[in-house]
Amino acid sequence: MLLGRILDQAATRWPDADAMVQGERLLTYDEWNRRVDRVATALADRGVDPGDRVGILTRNRIEQATAYFAAQRRGAVAVPMNFRLSPDDLVHLVTTAKTSVLLYDEEVADCVADVRSDLTPVEYYFSTGANPDLGEPFAALGTDAPATAPDDGDVDPTDLAVMMHTSGTTGRPKLVETDHRSVWANAMACLSEFDYWHTDRVLHVAPMFHSADYLNVLVPNVLVGATNVMQPQFDPERTLELFESESITVMLGVPTHLKRLMAVGADGYDCSSLRLVLSTGAPVPDDVTEWITTELSEHNYNVYGLTETTGMVTLRDPTIPAARPDDYCIGKPFLNVDVRLIELGEDAAPTDTVETGERGRLIVRAPKLMHGYYEQPEKTKATLHGEWLYTNDIALLGEDGRYYMFDRIDNVVISGGENVYPLEVERTLRTHSDIADCAVTGEPDDDLGERIVAYVVPADESLTEDDIEDYWRYEQTAVADYKRPRAIHFVDELPEVP
Repeated sequence: MLLGRILDQAATRWPDADAMVQGERLLTYDEWNRRVDRVATALADRGVDPGDRVGILTRNRIEQATAYFAAQRRGAVAVPMNFRLSPDDLVHLVTTAKTSVLLYDEEVADCVADVRSDLTPVEYYFSTGANPDLGEPFAALGTDAPATAPDDGDVDPTDLAVMMHTSGTTGRPKLVETDHRSVWANAMACLSEFDYWHTDRVLHVAPMFHSADYLNVLVPNVLVGATNVMQPQFDPERTLELFESESITVMLGVPTHLKRLMAVGADGYDCSSLRLVLSTGAPVPDDVTEWITTELSEHNYNVYGLTETTGMVTLRDPTIPAARPDDYCIGKPFLNVDVRLIELGEDAAPTDTVETGERGRLIVRAPKLMHGYYEQPEKTKATLHGEWLYTNDIALLGEDGRYYMFDRIDNVVISGGENVYPLEVERTLRTHSDIADCAVTGEPDDDLGERIVAYVVPADESLTEDDIEDYWRYEQTAVADYKRPRAIHFVDELPEVP
């Protein structure tokens, strides 16, 4: 199945059903389908061909979902990007992906304008704002085009549909190549596992530039004609209000979202419509799971997945405690996913399995693995071994048949649901003239899950924490602000960082 045809089928079956809601804006499936057709036709008229790249640099918006489906209806490849990327990373992604079209949020217009001269592949800019200084308003794109989709006869289910960025051990984003067939296979498994249906009203809180919400929530719910409510920016009070006012039945968030909801509390809000709460990106603490079960929905699952596996790998139900002394439970394999643990050596084969209770490298086999990392054959070769994908995660299989995560081979820190790599932060801090050396690690944080902590050896004794924060925020441009250390310890020499 081609992704561009999913929306067309939903519009045929449920033309008058609510498809997209954002504030006061509402589109039925028929209206949204026609809008996607017009945008796809307008892209074709501008010379965007099947296989070309369409960059999407926005928050969760109707425009973002429209751009996804319009690109795929044309047979082009959607390239969603984190709106919090540093200017350097934005240039890297746009030029690496050879993005010819860029849709951007008005709030990142200054960033886009500042590096425009370096965004050499981009021919067309479209803004979610009404009066952009750069390019055209996206709202005007295709308004004069016919509401008929361009021909996708040359598009095959094995062609690329989306390239999502994920970081490697160096912290530099890589582009994961995913085809129509893999997204379709994951969506069908989600329909079965989570019982999505036409009557669901889904709140999109987790950013759709990551794979979790787009692959595991948006696409399968469009398949069944459910209503999608967009929340561009997370706010716990607003989220609780939407649970009530929009009769939300399903949401997916990262643990930080759920912790902040618990901190506000559900008293005074009617959350009775919620039937399913999903979380991903990191384990949810047991006290938060208990609160969700009591106050929001008894059906809640913490899921483990990768962009490289096109979504879900395992899921843990709320009856199983997350944490143990040295690891945490990630549950049992997702539908149509095989999981295996092998020896940790670099040359370990898929047959070199470890015994139950022993730690090993987690590998995955499923009909929804990535094609590879775009233009990175060596990294692809190191990750894909025949029908198996090698993760960088160390886990064990418990006697209860559930998998328990121990650590990452490359030691990434997950802060607020985002991957942060200590080496990248260290390199940036060392560019400060008054820092002689530093070491960066993560430590537990009640809100973010983990926070970034830096141990700094100053070259100048007058160096202060404010100096470092100002440097990070206003002078360096290589690394995004969300990777900024949240605590800095000045030391005479580096401690042994755990």
